[in-house]
Amino acid sequence: TWGSMDFGNIPRSVLGEAAGGAEAKPAPQPNWELNEYLSLSKALDLEKELAGEVFKIHLDADDHTPGHYDAELTHHLEEVFVSKHRDIVRNLAGYTKDLGEMLDTADSSLAVYLFDELLQSGKY
Repeated sequence: TWGSMDFGNIPRSVLGEAAGGAEAKPAPQPNWELNEYLSLSKALDLEKELAGEVFKIHLDADDHTPGHYDAELTHHLEEVFVSKHRDIVRNLAGYTKDLGEMLDTADSSLAVYLFDELLQSGKY
């Protein structure tokens, strides 16, 4: 089975809680950092779901019973899809983990800015 993000484990600073666990005053504007974190998490979940569906297709195409075996499809899925998709899932998982850790600081807006700059620089 494929895992999914635990949305119950969002950093306290993103949820608007103080470091000691006490509730902070509600922010007058939406917390866009939460949207970025959740967007990365959702993208990761969708990519994992896609990988699971491709795996099911591969299993069906790799069935060696007469009329079910499709060597061309299995080769294409293995060579073209899986190799590229593996890197996408790995990168999204790393981005989500790193952004989550960066958001668990006193200034989450600065963390999002720095994370965005790091992604745009291409050095990540």
